[in-house]
Amino acid sequence: MATMLCNLAIALSMYLVLSPITILATQMNVIDRCWRTDPNWWSNRQQLAKCSVGFAGVACFLIYKASEVIIHGLYIHHCRAEQQSSVMGPNGKIMQLGKVDGDAIRLVSASKVWIDHNTLYECEDGLIDIIRGSTDVTISNNWLRNQDKVMLLGHDDGYIRDTNMKVTVAFNHFGPNCNQRMPRFRHGFAHVANNLYQGWTQYAIGGSMSPSIKSQSNLFIAPKSGNKEVIWRLGSHGSSWKFDSGGMFSKTELLSEKRVLAVQNCLTLMSKGSKLQMQDLCGH
Repeated sequence: MATMLCNLAIALSMYLVLSPITILATQMNVIDRCWRTDPNWWSNRQQLAKCSVGFAGVACFLIYKASEVIIHGLYIHHCRAEQQSSVMGPNGKIMQLGKVDGDAIRLVSASKVWIDHNTLYECEDGLIDIIRGSTDVTISNNWLRNQDKVMLLGHDDGYIRDTNMKVTVAFNHFGPNCNQRMPRFRHGFAHVANNLYQGWTQYAIGGSMSPSIKSQSNLFIAPKSGNKEVIWRLGSHGSSWKFDSGGMFSKTELLSEKRVLAVQNCLTLMSKGSKLQMQDLCGH
């Protein structure tokens, strides 16, 4: 009898925890409210992933000395610089985090990272920084807009470890209202392919310290006024660049009416916020 009562109590407690009717929705936190009000939540448990909520500071996203990371499907914006602080690391270890500049996504000594299908805009410093020996990074299918300094690859001119950096930048939409650094590269190797550049103020692709850049099949829509220069090279090191622009300025790519019409339709859908059609036509 005692065993039966014990089992009944356990079953009742589980029911009270899982039942959507035991607690009013207004009394639930934002995560529980997402799923516990649906009596059939268990029938499609994969949808529970949509209920995850992250609470982050204004410093946004930092990957530090990590590998095999995927950053997918996020909206990151209005990131601001933060002073040095402490964070909790693996196994509850307290770690010191240095000052951050206000980037949307910052990779420090990271490798094998895929940044895909994110929307990034309006951050204090840049949208994506890949620095201090980070390598084997793919940046694809992202929408980067409303930003001065968009993407930095390479820490500074004196950081030699970045000569081993390898980054692929493909199928991204830059703009509107982007100024420069799409990307700005130092030292290593970058493959920049099939990106849409919706204008710029200073330049689209730039760098220093003898980088190797292979640019293929990008579509550059130059601004109607101001600087129309696509490539920017800094100082005397520009002469030693290894720059391959295969397909970038092909007559077919620039003058194809079908291609221009597709881009115009894509931009129209983006301005109207038609997300479903935008995914089909624009790949975002």
